[in-house]
Amino acid sequence: MVKQSAAKTNMSLGLLDETVGNAIVVAAQEVVDGTLDGHFVLDIFQTGSGTSTNTNANEVIANRASQILVELWDQD
Repeated sequence: MVKQSAAKTNMSLGLLDETVGNAIVVAAQEVVDGTLDGHFVLDIFQTGSGTSTNTNANEVIANRASQILVELWDQD
């Protein structure tokens, strides 16, 4: 997935904090694995370039990554 690769690349370049980047990688993998399918509620018939699907993916990954970070911080 592009989002996952972007997070890994930005971490390797030192542009993204590893803790945040790893949360994004895990969240993106959950999308790939189908764990978060229930959060993709868009109509299959879309016009244009799929902007609404991309926006939905960004929101799902960002929200799940935020949850992962909260879980990590709560463990400390």
